[in-house]
Amino acid sequence: MKKIMVMVCTAMFLGVFLIPGGVAAFNPAHLEQLKAKNDCSDCDLCMANLGMAKLSVTNLWRADLSWADLSGANLSEAFLRGATMLSANLSGANLSGADMRHVDLLSANLSGADFGGADLSGSDFCGANLTGTSLIKAKLSGVNMTFANLSNANLSNANLSNANLPFANLPFANLSGANLSGTTLPFANLNGANLTGTNLSNANLRGAKLTGTDFGGANLSKANLSNATWTDGSLCKPGSIGQCIK
Repeated sequence: MKKIMVMVCTAMFLGVFLIPGGVAAFNPAHLEQLKAKNDCSDCDLCMANLGMAKLSVTNLWRADLSWADLSGANLSEAFLRGATMLSANLSGANLSGADMRHVDLLSANLSGADFGGADLSGSDFCGANLTGTSLIKAKLSGVNMTFANLSNANLSNANLSNANLPFANLPFANLSGANLSGTTLPFANLNGANLTGTNLSNANLRGAKLTGTDFGGANLSKANLSNATWTDGSLCKPGSIGQCIK
Protein backbone atom coordinates (compact mmCIF):
# COMPACT_ATOMS: atom_id res chain seq x y z
CA MET A 1 0.00 0.00 0.00
CA LYS A 2 2.77 2.46 0.92
CA LYS A 3 4.65 1.64 -2.29
CA ILE A 4 1.51 2.32 -4.29
CA MET A 5 1.04 5.65 -2.47
CA VAL A 6 4.58 6.71 -3.34
CA MET A 7 4.16 5.68 -6.98
CA VAL A 8 0.86 7.55 -7.32
CA CYS A 9 2.28 10.63 -5.63
CA THR A 10 5.28 10.57 -7.95
CA ALA A 11 3.05 10.27 -11.01
CA MET A 12 0.92 13.19 -9.82
CA PHE A 13 4.03 15.23 -9.04
CA LEU A 14 5.32 14.77 -12.59
CA GLY A 15 1.88 15.35 -14.08
CA VAL A 16 1.57 18.80 -12.52
CA PHE A 17 4.20 20.10 -14.91
CA LEU A 18 2.47 18.68 -17.96
CA ILE A 19 -1.00 20.13 -17.38
CA PRO A 20 -0.78 23.97 -17.03
CA GLY A 21 -0.56 24.75 -20.74
CA GLY A 22 -3.98 23.23 -21.31
CA VAL A 23 -5.69 24.72 -18.26
CA ALA A 24 -8.18 27.56 -18.71
CA ALA A 25 -7.71 30.68 -16.61
CA PHE A 26 -10.08 31.73 -13.83
CA ASN A 27 -13.73 32.66 -14.34
CA PRO A 28 -13.83 36.52 -14.28
CA ALA A 29 -17.32 36.51 -12.75
CA HIS A 30 -16.09 34.34 -9.90
CA LEU A 31 -13.15 36.66 -9.25
CA GLU A 32 -15.51 39.65 -9.07
CA GLN A 33 -17.76 37.70 -6.69
CA LEU A 34 -14.80 37.01 -4.44
CA LYS A 35 -13.77 40.66 -4.34
CA ALA A 36 -17.33 41.89 -3.71
CA LYS A 37 -18.53 39.33 -1.16
CA ASN A 38 -15.51 37.49 0.24
CA ASP A 39 -17.58 34.39 -0.43
CA CYS A 40 -16.75 32.14 -3.37
CA SER A 41 -17.45 28.47 -2.68
CA ASP A 42 -16.98 26.12 -5.64
CA CYS A 43 -15.47 29.00 -7.63
CA ASP A 44 -13.00 28.67 -10.51
CA LEU A 45 -10.05 30.87 -9.52
CA CYS A 46 -7.42 28.86 -11.32
CA MET A 47 -4.32 30.97 -12.11
CA ALA A 48 -5.88 34.08 -10.49
CA ASN A 49 -3.55 36.82 -9.23
CA LEU A 50 -4.46 37.29 -5.57
CA GLY A 51 -1.07 38.26 -4.21
CA MET A 52 -1.33 40.32 -0.96
CA ALA A 53 -5.14 39.98 -1.07
CA LYS A 54 -7.12 40.49 2.14
CA LEU A 55 -9.20 37.32 2.38
CA SER A 56 -9.46 36.78 6.11
CA VAL A 57 -12.51 34.66 7.12
CA THR A 58 -13.38 34.22 3.42
CA ASN A 59 -15.45 31.23 2.31
CA LEU A 60 -13.53 29.37 -0.41
CA TRP A 61 -15.03 25.94 0.15
CA ARG A 62 -14.05 23.58 -2.69
CA ALA A 63 -12.68 26.48 -4.76
CA ASP A 64 -10.16 25.76 -7.50
CA LEU A 65 -7.07 27.86 -6.83
CA SER A 66 -4.62 25.79 -8.83
CA TRP A 67 -1.59 27.80 -10.02
CA ALA A 68 -3.07 30.89 -8.32
CA ASP A 69 -0.75 33.55 -6.88
CA LEU A 70 -1.67 34.02 -3.21
CA SER A 71 1.77 35.12 -2.07
CA GLY A 72 1.57 37.36 0.99
CA ALA A 73 -2.21 37.07 1.11
CA ASN A 74 -4.13 37.20 4.40
CA LEU A 75 -6.27 34.05 4.59
CA SER A 76 -6.39 33.82 8.36
CA GLU A 77 -9.41 31.82 9.55
CA ALA A 78 -10.54 31.34 5.96
CA PHE A 79 -12.72 28.34 5.08
CA LEU A 80 -10.85 26.40 2.39
CA ARG A 81 -12.05 22.90 3.11
CA GLY A 82 -11.85 20.66 0.04
CA ALA A 83 -10.15 23.33 -2.09
CA THR A 84 -7.78 22.47 -4.94
CA MET A 85 -4.50 24.39 -4.80
CA LEU A 86 -2.22 22.48 -7.15
CA SER A 87 1.08 24.37 -7.60
CA ALA A 88 -0.42 27.47 -5.99
CA ASN A 89 1.97 30.13 -4.68
CA LEU A 90 1.22 30.77 -0.99
CA SER A 91 4.69 31.93 -0.01
CA GLY A 92 4.54 34.29 2.95
CA ALA A 93 0.75 33.98 3.21
CA ASN A 94 -1.11 34.12 6.54
CA LEU A 95 -3.33 31.04 6.94
CA SER A 96 -3.37 30.93 10.71
CA GLY A 97 -6.52 29.34 12.09
CA ALA A 98 -7.76 28.43 8.59
CA ASP A 99 -9.94 25.38 7.93
CA MET A 100 -7.99 23.54 5.23
CA ARG A 101 -9.13 19.98 5.74
CA HIS A 102 -8.71 17.71 2.72
CA VAL A 103 -7.08 20.41 0.56
CA ASP A 104 -4.96 19.38 -2.45
CA LEU A 105 -1.65 21.25 -2.16
CA LEU A 106 0.36 19.05 -4.49
CA SER A 107 3.61 20.80 -5.42
CA ALA A 108 2.43 24.10 -3.90
CA ASN A 109 4.89 26.79 -2.76
CA LEU A 110 4.17 27.34 0.95
CA SER A 111 7.57 28.67 1.95
CA GLY A 112 7.47 31.11 4.85
CA ALA A 113 3.69 30.83 5.21
CA ASP A 114 1.96 30.87 8.62
CA PHE A 115 -0.36 27.92 9.30
CA GLY A 116 -0.37 28.35 13.06
CA GLY A 117 -3.40 26.60 14.59
CA ALA A 118 -4.80 25.73 11.15
CA ASP A 119 -6.69 22.47 10.55
CA LEU A 120 -5.01 20.70 7.62
CA SER A 121 -6.15 17.18 8.47
CA GLY A 122 -6.17 14.80 5.52
CA SER A 123 -4.60 17.31 3.12
CA ASP A 124 -2.13 16.39 0.37
CA PHE A 125 1.25 18.14 0.47
CA CYS A 126 3.04 15.76 -1.88
CA GLY A 127 6.12 17.52 -3.29
CA ALA A 128 5.16 20.83 -1.65
CA ASN A 129 7.72 23.45 -0.58
CA LEU A 130 7.28 24.24 3.13
CA THR A 131 10.74 25.62 3.89
CA GLY A 132 10.66 27.94 6.88
CA THR A 133 6.90 27.49 7.21
CA SER A 134 5.19 27.93 10.59
CA LEU A 135 2.87 25.04 11.51
CA ILE A 136 2.81 25.61 15.27
CA LYS A 137 -0.08 23.69 16.88
CA ALA A 138 -1.44 22.85 13.41
CA LYS A 139 -3.69 19.82 12.96
CA LEU A 140 -1.98 17.59 10.41
CA SER A 141 -3.30 14.13 11.21
CA GLY A 142 -3.45 11.84 8.20
CA VAL A 143 -1.75 14.30 5.81
CA ASN A 144 0.36 13.15 2.88
CA MET A 145 3.75 14.89 2.83
CA THR A 146 5.62 12.47 0.59
CA PHE A 147 8.66 14.23 -0.92
CA ALA A 148 7.67 17.49 0.83
CA ASN A 149 10.44 19.95 1.76
CA LEU A 150 10.04 21.04 5.40
CA SER A 151 13.58 22.22 6.07
CA ASN A 152 13.68 24.73 8.95
CA ALA A 153 9.90 24.49 9.35
CA ASN A 154 8.37 25.01 12.81
CA LEU A 155 5.97 22.17 13.69
CA SER A 156 6.20 22.49 17.46
CA ASN A 157 3.18 21.03 19.26
CA ALA A 158 1.59 20.08 15.93
CA ASN A 159 -0.53 16.93 15.57
CA LEU A 160 0.93 14.71 12.84
CA SER A 161 -0.52 11.44 14.07
CA ASN A 162 -0.82 8.81 11.33
CA ALA A 163 0.64 11.22 8.78
CA ASN A 164 2.63 10.00 5.78
CA LEU A 165 6.06 11.58 5.26
CA PRO A 166 8.17 9.08 3.29
CA PHE A 167 11.21 10.73 1.69
CA ALA A 168 10.26 14.06 3.30
CA ASN A 169 13.04 16.61 3.84
CA LEU A 170 13.02 17.94 7.43
CA PRO A 171 16.58 19.05 8.30
CA PHE A 172 16.66 21.44 11.27
CA ALA A 173 12.88 21.36 11.55
CA ASN A 174 11.37 22.06 14.97
CA LEU A 175 9.09 19.17 15.99
CA SER A 176 9.36 19.68 19.73
CA GLY A 177 6.26 18.52 21.59
CA ALA A 178 4.64 17.32 18.37
CA ASN A 179 2.50 14.18 18.11
CA LEU A 180 3.93 11.82 15.48
CA SER A 181 2.40 8.64 16.84
CA GLY A 182 1.84 6.12 14.05
CA THR A 183 3.47 8.46 11.54
CA THR A 184 5.39 6.98 8.60
CA LEU A 185 8.78 8.62 7.95
CA PRO A 186 10.77 6.01 6.01
CA PHE A 187 13.90 7.46 4.41
CA ALA A 188 12.99 10.94 5.65
CA ASN A 189 15.80 13.43 6.30
CA LEU A 190 15.61 14.62 9.92
CA ASN A 191 19.26 15.62 10.31
CA GLY A 192 19.61 18.28 12.99
CA ALA A 193 15.88 18.31 13.74
CA ASN A 194 14.49 19.16 17.18
CA LEU A 195 12.40 16.22 18.45
CA THR A 196 12.52 17.03 22.15
CA GLY A 197 9.40 15.81 23.93
CA THR A 198 8.00 14.45 20.65
CA ASN A 199 5.64 11.46 20.66
CA LEU A 200 7.04 8.97 18.12
CA SER A 201 5.32 5.87 19.45
CA ASN A 202 4.68 3.32 16.70
CA ALA A 203 6.28 5.66 14.14
CA ASN A 204 8.10 4.22 11.13
CA LEU A 205 11.58 5.75 10.85
CA ARG A 206 13.07 2.95 8.78
CA GLY A 207 16.08 4.21 6.83
CA ALA A 208 15.63 7.75 8.14
CA LYS A 209 18.56 10.17 8.45
CA LEU A 210 18.85 11.25 12.10
CA THR A 211 22.38 12.63 12.39
CA GLY A 212 22.48 15.40 14.98
CA THR A 213 18.78 15.02 15.78
CA ASP A 214 17.76 15.89 19.36
CA PHE A 215 15.50 13.19 20.87
CA GLY A 216 15.61 14.53 24.44
CA GLY A 217 12.48 13.34 26.28
CA ALA A 218 10.98 11.86 23.10
CA ASN A 219 8.72 8.79 23.22
CA LEU A 220 10.15 6.13 20.88
CA SER A 221 8.01 3.26 22.15
CA LYS A 222 7.65 0.65 19.38
CA ALA A 223 9.14 3.05 16.82
CA ASN A 224 10.82 1.29 13.88
CA LEU A 225 14.43 2.50 13.55
CA SER A 226 15.68 -0.31 11.31
CA ASN A 227 18.51 0.84 9.02
CA ALA A 228 18.15 4.42 10.23
CA THR A 229 21.27 6.57 10.58
CA TRP A 230 21.38 7.42 14.29
CA THR A 231 22.23 10.75 15.90
CA ASP A 232 25.95 9.92 16.09
CA GLY A 233 26.11 8.80 12.45
CA SER A 234 26.05 5.07 13.22
CA LEU A 235 23.65 2.69 11.49
CA CYS A 236 20.80 1.09 13.42
CA LYS A 237 20.57 -2.64 12.82
CA PRO A 238 17.47 -4.25 11.26
CA GLY A 239 14.98 -5.03 13.99
CA SER A 240 15.73 -1.85 15.96
CA ILE A 241 12.37 -1.24 17.62
CA GLY A 242 12.03 1.43 20.29
CA GLN A 243 15.78 2.01 20.29
CA CYS A 244 18.74 2.04 17.93
CA ILE A 245 20.58 -1.26 18.10
CA LYS A 246 24.11 -0.68 16.78
